[in-house]
Amino acid sequence: MSLQKFISNLKSYDVEKELLNVVQNNEDVIRDLNTEDQLFQKGIDSKGNKLPTPYAPFTIAIKQQKGQPTDRITLRDEGDFHNSFFVNADKFPIRIDATDEKRDKLVREWGEDIFGLTEQSLFETRKDILPDLQDVQKAKLGI
Repeated sequence: MSLQKFISNLKSYDVEKELLNVVQNNEDVIRDLNTEDQLFQKGIDSKGNKLPTPYAPFTIAIKQQKGQPTDRITLRDEGDFHNSFFVNADKFPIRIDATDEKRDKLVREWGEDIFGLTEQSLFETRKDILPDLQDVQKAKLGI
Protein backbone atom coordinates (compact mmCIF):
# COMPACT_ATOMS: atom_id res chain seq x y z
CA MET A 1 0.00 0.00 0.00
CA SER A 2 1.23 3.43 -0.82
CA LEU A 3 1.81 6.08 1.80
CA GLN A 4 -0.87 8.23 0.13
CA LYS A 5 -3.44 5.44 0.43
CA PHE A 6 -2.53 4.86 4.09
CA ILE A 7 -2.86 8.58 4.86
CA SER A 8 -6.21 8.67 3.06
CA ASN A 9 -7.44 5.67 5.07
CA LEU A 10 -6.20 7.25 8.27
CA LYS A 11 -7.99 10.54 7.56
CA SER A 12 -11.27 8.80 6.87
CA TYR A 13 -11.02 6.49 9.88
CA ASP A 14 -13.56 7.42 12.57
CA VAL A 15 -12.03 6.01 15.76
CA GLU A 16 -15.02 6.90 17.93
CA LYS A 17 -17.52 5.26 15.57
CA GLU A 18 -15.44 2.10 15.29
CA LEU A 19 -14.94 1.88 19.06
CA LEU A 20 -18.68 2.26 19.65
CA ASN A 21 -19.32 -0.51 17.09
CA VAL A 22 -16.86 -2.84 18.82
CA VAL A 23 -18.46 -2.08 22.20
CA GLN A 24 -21.92 -2.80 20.79
CA ASN A 25 -20.67 -6.05 19.26
CA ASN A 26 -19.43 -7.06 22.72
CA GLU A 27 -22.64 -6.11 24.52
CA ASP A 28 -23.10 -9.61 25.93
CA VAL A 29 -19.67 -9.52 27.62
CA ILE A 30 -20.36 -6.10 29.15
CA ARG A 31 -23.88 -7.01 30.23
CA ASP A 32 -22.66 -10.25 31.87
CA LEU A 33 -19.94 -8.42 33.78
CA ASN A 34 -22.59 -6.06 35.18
CA THR A 35 -25.29 -8.63 35.95
CA GLU A 36 -23.48 -11.92 36.56
CA ASP A 37 -20.15 -10.87 38.00
CA GLN A 38 -20.96 -7.68 39.88
CA LEU A 39 -24.61 -7.98 40.93
CA PHE A 40 -25.13 -11.74 41.20
CA GLN A 41 -21.72 -13.11 42.20
CA LYS A 42 -20.49 -10.19 44.32
CA GLY A 43 -23.60 -8.17 45.21
CA ILE A 44 -21.86 -4.89 44.31
CA ASP A 45 -22.69 -1.82 42.26
CA SER A 46 -20.53 -0.09 39.65
CA LYS A 47 -18.62 1.77 42.37
CA GLY A 48 -17.70 -1.53 44.05
CA ASN A 49 -20.04 -0.91 46.98
CA LYS A 50 -22.03 -3.78 48.48
CA LEU A 51 -25.76 -3.38 47.99
CA PRO A 52 -26.54 -2.45 51.59
CA THR A 53 -29.81 -3.85 52.88
CA PRO A 54 -29.90 -7.55 53.76
CA TYR A 55 -32.82 -9.70 52.71
CA ALA A 56 -35.82 -10.01 54.99
CA PRO A 57 -36.29 -13.46 56.62
CA PHE A 58 -39.23 -14.25 54.30
CA THR A 59 -37.12 -13.43 51.21
CA ILE A 60 -34.23 -15.52 52.55
CA ALA A 61 -36.55 -18.52 52.86
CA ILE A 62 -37.77 -18.08 49.28
CA LYS A 63 -34.22 -17.66 47.96
CA GLN A 64 -33.07 -20.76 49.84
CA GLN A 65 -35.90 -22.77 48.25
CA LYS A 66 -34.74 -21.57 44.83
CA GLY A 67 -31.09 -22.31 45.61
CA GLN A 68 -30.14 -18.65 45.27
CA PRO A 69 -27.61 -16.74 47.38
CA THR A 70 -28.91 -15.18 50.59
CA ASP A 71 -25.69 -13.55 51.83
CA ARG A 72 -25.85 -10.65 49.36
CA ILE A 73 -28.37 -8.65 47.38
CA THR A 74 -28.28 -9.87 43.77
CA LEU A 75 -31.30 -8.08 42.27
CA ARG A 76 -32.22 -11.39 40.67
CA ASP A 77 -35.24 -13.47 41.45
CA GLU A 78 -36.51 -14.91 38.20
CA GLY A 79 -33.96 -13.13 35.99
CA ASP A 80 -36.26 -10.72 34.17
CA PHE A 81 -34.46 -7.62 35.43
CA HIS A 82 -30.97 -8.93 34.62
CA ASN A 83 -32.14 -10.20 31.23
CA SER A 84 -33.42 -6.75 30.33
CA PHE A 85 -29.99 -5.07 30.67
CA PHE A 86 -28.62 -3.49 27.51
CA VAL A 87 -25.64 -1.41 26.48
CA ASN A 88 -26.36 1.94 24.86
CA ALA A 89 -23.29 2.51 22.71
CA ASP A 90 -24.74 5.06 20.29
CA LYS A 91 -22.44 7.76 21.66
CA PHE A 92 -20.10 8.48 24.53
CA PRO A 93 -20.50 8.09 27.41
CA ILE A 94 -21.61 4.48 26.97
CA ARG A 95 -24.47 3.58 29.29
CA ILE A 96 -25.85 0.35 30.68
CA ASP A 97 -29.55 0.33 31.49
CA ALA A 98 -32.54 -2.01 31.72
CA THR A 99 -36.03 -2.17 30.25
CA ASP A 100 -37.72 -4.35 32.87
CA GLU A 101 -40.80 -2.89 34.53
CA LYS A 102 -39.05 -3.09 37.93
CA ARG A 103 -36.21 -0.84 36.74
CA ASP A 104 -37.40 2.45 38.23
CA LYS A 105 -38.37 0.86 41.56
CA LEU A 106 -34.98 -0.85 41.87
CA VAL A 107 -33.14 2.35 40.95
CA ARG A 108 -35.06 4.26 43.63
CA GLU A 109 -34.11 1.61 46.18
CA TRP A 110 -30.51 0.82 45.13
CA GLY A 111 -29.42 3.83 43.05
CA GLU A 112 -28.27 4.37 39.46
CA ASP A 113 -24.91 2.75 40.28
CA ILE A 114 -26.47 -0.70 39.85
CA PHE A 115 -25.83 0.02 36.16
CA GLY A 116 -22.24 0.23 34.99
CA LEU A 117 -18.91 -1.48 35.40
CA THR A 118 -16.43 -1.40 38.25
CA GLU A 119 -12.81 -0.50 37.50
CA GLN A 120 -11.95 -4.22 37.46
CA SER A 121 -14.79 -4.98 35.03
CA LEU A 122 -13.72 -2.08 32.81
CA PHE A 123 -10.19 -3.50 32.75
CA GLU A 124 -11.56 -6.92 31.75
CA THR A 125 -13.73 -5.33 29.06
CA ARG A 126 -10.80 -3.43 27.58
CA LYS A 127 -8.74 -6.61 27.57
CA ASP A 128 -11.56 -8.57 25.89
CA ILE A 129 -12.40 -6.03 23.17
CA LEU A 130 -8.88 -4.84 22.33
CA PRO A 131 -8.23 -7.64 19.79
CA ASP A 132 -11.54 -6.84 18.06
CA LEU A 133 -10.66 -3.16 17.88
CA GLN A 134 -7.19 -3.96 16.54
CA ASP A 135 -8.69 -6.19 13.83
CA VAL A 136 -11.09 -3.41 12.78
CA GLN A 137 -8.27 -0.88 12.70
CA LYS A 138 -6.07 -3.13 10.58
CA ALA A 139 -8.90 -3.76 8.13
CA LYS A 140 -9.98 -0.10 7.89
CA LEU A 141 -6.42 1.21 7.57
CA GLY A 142 -5.30 -1.54 5.21
CA ILE A 143 -2.40 -2.69 7.36
